[in-house]
Amino acid sequence: HRSGVMQPADPIVLVAAAARHRRDAFAAADFVMDHLKAESWFWKREQVAGVWRWVEPRAQDYADLDRWV
Repeated sequence: HRSGVMQPADPIVLVAAAARHRRDAFAAADFVMDHLKAESWFWKREQVAGVWRWVEPRAQDYADLDRWV
């Protein structure tokens, strides 16, 4: 995971997963991204007009994570 000031379109996270079958690895990476967006949102901070603010998870972020329950 990167830190510091980044510009729009800069890559900010890399998720890698390994599994015996590729679908399981893709599902694992998909779960990690859903978790990051809904539960680990500390990384979603933006600066607008010189003011920093935290970007709260959207309802869709929680819905995406709920599909894993």
